[in-house]
Amino acid sequence: MAVTITSTEVKEGFTTTTSDSEIDMLIAFVDGADTCLDSNSVPDNTVKLMKLAAVRHMLTLQSNDGNGPLQSQNAPSGAGRSFQNWQGGTDINASRYGAMLNQMDTNGCVVSLLTNDSKPQFYTLGRL
Repeated sequence: MAVTITSTEVKEGFTTTTSDSEIDMLIAFVDGADTCLDSNSVPDNTVKLMKLAAVRHMLTLQSNDGNGPLQSQNAPSGAGRSFQNWQGGTDINASRYGAMLNQMDTNGCVVSLLTNDSKPQFYTLGRL
């Protein structure tokens, strides 16, 4: 049976400025793994964790123009920024969420959505 997640669940303990409607689209993308997850009898709690990790991974990759979540920012004279939880790159291990997903998804159901040749990239459209 397909497990669903919500944008509210994605944002619990996770900071993002992405709109709920865009998060819902990412959730719909991740739901593409449902047939594989169901056929491999992956437990519901594990499916939920994997879907949350996948959506948070994609959100992390798109935040701050691909630099990850902002941790600190200095000002007026000596400008500087630092980013948290960011390993860099664009592959599945580029964020801690992707690395966690890669470990949990032993059947490759969700990971395959994020690592195929087309390498989907999601960006926020409009004003922040």
